[in-house]
Amino acid sequence: MTKRLSFLGLVLLLSLALPAAWAAPADWFPPARLFADDGGRNDLFGSAIALQGDVAIIGAPYWDSATADDVGAAYVFTFDDQNGVGWIQRARLAVAGARPQELFGWDVALAGNTLAVGAPHAWRGDPGDPNFASETGAVYLFSCLLYTSPSPRDGLLSRMPSSA
Repeated sequence: MTKRLSFLGLVLLLSLALPAAWAAPADWFPPARLFADDGGRNDLFGSAIALQGDVAIIGAPYWDSATADDVGAAYVFTFDDQNGVGWIQRARLAVAGARPQELFGWDVALAGNTLAVGAPHAWRGDPGDPNFASETGAVYLFSCLLYTSPSPRDGLLSRMPSSA
């Protein structure tokens, strides 16, 4: 599946430097531009964003897998300020065996060590299954340990389980 990159999504993250005792106006640092490593045309990368400390989760609900269109993905980025690297893509989360147009990554939320990713058009079960229902939607919950050191400022992703 070949994609043109003319409508590739982009996320700009700005950092604010607060002056001591608010003596002077705050200054904004130059924005960081985040792209998905495998992003393609019309993925809608950046349509959903969750930030917590030095971790960013970014949805791309129209990302295409090798076997189906618009299955969706969510990307995990961490910030590494100690090595001067900045924001690093650590993982792409996707659902194995997703059907076309499930739109995984439509919404994302991050609270503590739990990541929630919405897929509003996910199917429940398979055709012929008594509990089958098409496009009922689903929320996928990931439990993760985001940092390997005691300080979250290190920005190291140690484990991000995926259902893919």
